Amino acid sequence: MFQSGEFVKCTFDEKCQYCISKKYYNIPIGCISLKESKQRSEVEKQYHRFGYCQNAGFWIVDRHPNGGKEGCFESHKALNHYFNQQGFEKAIILEDDVKILKKIPKYINKLPKDAYILYLGWYPSYCNGIENYKRVNDHFLQGPFLTTHAYLSTTKLMNWVEKLEYQDQHIDQIFSKNISKNSYGLYPIIAVQKNELDSSISKLDIFRYIDKENFMLSMSHITSNTEYNVNIIILLIVILIVVLIITIVAIIYVK
Repeated sequence: MFQSGEFVKCTFDEKCQYCISKKYYNIPIGCISLKESKQRSEVEKQYHRFGYCQNAGFWIVDRHPNGGKEGCFESHKALNHYFNQQGFEKAIILEDDVKILKKIPKYINKLPKDAYILYLGWYPSYCNGIENYKRVNDHFLQGPFLTTHAYLSTTKLMNWVEKLEYQDQHIDQIFSKNISKNSYGLYPIIAVQKNELDSSISKLDIFRYIDKENFMLSMSHITSNTEYNVNIIILLIVILIVVLIITIVAIIYVK
């Protein structure tokens, strides 16, 4: 059972150099988006900016009657099925709150043979730090990842997802718990979710996983790395002062 949806191609723009070019990005891209969503125009700008427009579009769906969690699951399942039926061996799947920071690198085509999925943007799963992920090469980590706002799907994932039944869990949790041995993540990441940028915690933490230079060029209003270091230094000073005060009080009390 697949949630009904419609694939709509990116709008042609005669002023876009990529729209009128005879060359186009060879991996198809689909972005999941509710019919009433106002974010598609922002995603289209990114399609045109990075040159994906000729081979990209949107998977347009109605709001699911059982809520967003099940709707998200069904939408990812349906779009993977769509690309599988079209005969594609690989496809990039996005959600319409995505912010692409830089061009998708060519080395994503050099995936390990056992790969189901390559996350273009991710957060560590279950409090894992980067040190707990297996470094495969200069570009890929292997392990359990969270978020599904930007990933490369292979036929292995497409076939696996097609057999999945809804489990009352978020789609990224299902991926993380079941196919982590076949899951890879770009490091540094090249895509984030816009709602991550609204959180002061995320603004600080996200620097651990991205290419900082490109991120600052794309999102110049985000907290800088210098500000992050200053905040850490201030926190350490406060902790030292508190420890010193406690020590002095303890000495006086003992006397």
